[in-house]
Amino acid sequence: MLDSSESGCDAGTRRIWSLWDMIQFEVPIYLQCTDQLARLSAMCLMASRDEIERPQELQQDLRNLLAESVETLTKISSSDLNLSPAMKSLFKGLGDRASSASFEVLSSSIRDAQKALVAEAGGHLFLCLSVTEKQKWEQAEDLFGPEGVTAFPDAKKDMAAAVRCKALNEWTASVFHSMRVLEHGLRPMAKRFNVPFAVDSWHKVIKGIEEGINNLRNKQGLTEQDRKEITHYSDAASQFRHFKDAWRNHVSHAREHYDERDADKVLAHVVEFMQHLAGPV
Repeated sequence: MLDSSESGCDAGTRRIWSLWDMIQFEVPIYLQCTDQLARLSAMCLMASRDEIERPQELQQDLRNLLAESVETLTKISSSDLNLSPAMKSLFKGLGDRASSASFEVLSSSIRDAQKALVAEAGGHLFLCLSVTEKQKWEQAEDLFGPEGVTAFPDAKKDMAAAVRCKALNEWTASVFHSMRVLEHGLRPMAKRFNVPFAVDSWHKVIKGIEEGINNLRNKQGLTEQDRKEITHYSDAASQFRHFKDAWRNHVSHAREHYDERDADKVLAHVVEFMQHLAGPV
C-alpha cells in the first residue's frame, strides 16, 4: 500500500498501488540503495589491497564516508521501503563496524547486505487489478450512496469490505460482509419494537419484530403514520427473512461458497434494500 501523501492521493491515508506507483516510487529507491552498496563494497575492496600502505588519514576519511553512507541508506530504506527488523539490524551492524573492521571484512559485509536487500525486495507482494476491477474497488466508498452511509454510519466498513472483496474475486467474503451490512439495518428495527438483538439469532429477532408489527396492527385508533410503519416494517421483515434463509445462514455457518454471479446479485439486493431502509417511513 502507498501513503497518499507520497502519491498526491487524498482518498484516505493509504490506497492500492498502480504499476506506475511501483515504478515511480519503489524501484528507484531499491536501485539507489543496491547501487550505493555495490559502490561502497568496491571502494572497501580496493582499500583492502593497500590498507597497510594507505595513510591513516585517508583510511579514516573512507571510514567516515562509509559510516555516513550507511546511515543515509538506513534512513532511506527504513522510511521508504519498510524494511524488516532483520534488514534494519544488518544495516546497523554495518554502521557499527565501519570504524574498526578491516576493509576486506567491510567489503564482504556490504556485499552480504546488498544480497539481503535484493532478496527482501523479492518478498514484497502486489495485487494487480484490471481496469474493471479497479472501478469496482473505487466504488467502495459510494456504492451505497450518501443516504445509505449517513443512515447507517457503523456499516461503512462492511459496505466498503463487501465491494472490495468482490473486486478481489473473494466472492464468498463479499457475501459475508454484505450480510454484516444488513445487521446494521436490522438493529434499529429491533430497537423500534423493543426486541433484544445482541445475542439472539436473526430468526428470533425477526420473529420478535413481526410480533411487534402485529401488535401495532391491532392497535386501537391507528394513525396514518402507524399504517405507514406497518407497511414499511412488514416489507422489511419479509426481506430480512429472505436474506436469512437464502444467504445469511449459509455463509455464516460455512455451508456454501459463492461465485461472482452470486456476489453481484447479493450485493445489488443489499444496496437496494439498505437504501430503502434509509428512506423515510
